[in-house]
Amino acid sequence: MIGYIGSRVFLALPTLVFVVVLNFMLTHLAPGDPAYALAGENATPEYLETIRQEYQLDRPLMAQLSAYLGKIATGDLGFSFSYRQPVLGLILDKVPSTLTLVVAGLILGTVLGTLAGVLAAKRYQTALDATLNVLALLLFSLPIFWLGLLMILVFAIWMGGLPAGGMTSLPPKQGLAYLGDLAIHMVLPTLTVALHTIPTYFRLTRSSVIDALQEDYVVTARAIGLRERTVLFRHCLRNALLPNITVAGMMLGSVFSGALLTEAIFSWPGIGSLMYGAVIQRDLPLVMGIFTVSAICVVIAILLTDITYSLVDPRVRHG
Repeated sequence: MIGYIGSRVFLALPTLVFVVVLNFMLTHLAPGDPAYALAGENATPEYLETIRQEYQLDRPLMAQLSAYLGKIATGDLGFSFSYRQPVLGLILDKVPSTLTLVVAGLILGTVLGTLAGVLAAKRYQTALDATLNVLALLLFSLPIFWLGLLMILVFAIWMGGLPAGGMTSLPPKQGLAYLGDLAIHMVLPTLTVALHTIPTYFRLTRSSVIDALQEDYVVTARAIGLRERTVLFRHCLRNALLPNITVAGMMLGSVFSGALLTEAIFSWPGIGSLMYGAVIQRDLPLVMGIFTVSAICVVIAILLTDITYSLVDPRVRHG
């Protein structure tokens, strides 16, 4: 087992380095000069040159890349142009807000998608199965930013009762009232992230359960008189959910990127809002830092998924 984990970690490191290098190159090849964002549009050429020298923007691209990789190895993600603060500290301040939204949306989407997939498989080739498939396809086709805007339009503007943005009311409440206010503000962004997740788990669970229902052990379980609910949830679903473990790590990247867009739409004070401001202000160190932290989170999630799957199914590590 230790050897398997070591091999997965060894394979994850080059992937992470490649993503960081690609992120650096794409960010620096984008049009525009970060010096203008720091000095202002009306800055003199002399002042612009001073800014470039101060932030080492005048160095060759490969020299900047080498210095950036060296800083990352020591945990230094650079200094934000716009906030005048260390990038790592800015990101860590926003992590709890984003993590709250991602975890809540992922759990809700996984549960609803899995239950809907089981229901569709149980009612295979019926009107209910067809209806759920159409709804899943519709949700899969909708961009998450459009889905978020639709949520605001329907539940915050037309129906009312739910806040259209923010994490808490102003002024912030205290004690249990704060938790209740936070829960109300989480409804629409969490539901948006969950609806973005549901189609993947629905289609995967439906397909796996349909295949499992035709296996010999399910036929045997029915033949000895076990109740249909016991057959479905204790025997069939237990094996059918193995592919869901595999897709969980990959889904985290999709959910995380979706959460960043959702934060911008709902003014949720997380990494997404921080990223939006960094892009507008051409704050390259902050943009690259957010991409780097996101890549690290996704790679770690995929690594943990591989390890979890190997524990559930030992054939993976012995194969």
